[in-house]
Parts: sequence; C-alpha cells; structure tokens
Amino acid sequence: MIFIDESDPVEMRRYFEELRAMTPDEKAKLVQEFNDEEERFLRMWVRTRHPDYEEDKVKLAIFLMRHGEETYRQFFDTDIEI
Repeated sequence: MIFIDESDPVEMRRYFEELRAMTPDEKAKLVQEFNDEEERFLRMWVRTRHPDYEEDKVKLAIFLMRHGEETYRQFFDTDIEI
C-alpha cells in the first residue's frame, strides 16, 4: 500500500511523476492492488458488523457498498443490512 502526505506539494508532485512514468501494465497492477485492498477492508468491515453472515451475504453486502442501492436492486431482490 502507498502512503503519501497529501498536504506536502513536493511529495504529491513526486508521486504524480511516478504515476506518469509507469507503464500501462504497471498502472493496471497498481489498480488491482487497490481493488484487492478495498476488498479486504470491506470484507473485514462486514464481518465485524455481522459475524453471523455466511459468505454469500458478505458478498452481497460488499456489492451493495460498492455499487449502491439502486444498482443492487437491479440484480438482487434480497434485503441485506450493512
């Protein structure tokens, strides 16, 4: 995971220069790492709030948090608490 001081303009400039220098494959890998980290965080959050949820409910809760109520309702008719 990348930690930068967003209040430091020099550090932010350096960070954006590094991003611009990356190849498309490197950028895709970085996006995948961010997505994996988000998945771990959301899974942990749902499991903490709802330790009784089976894996299928955890996945539904994560889908709802990522895509919102309107999109969730287009695909699922199951009510779920997050």
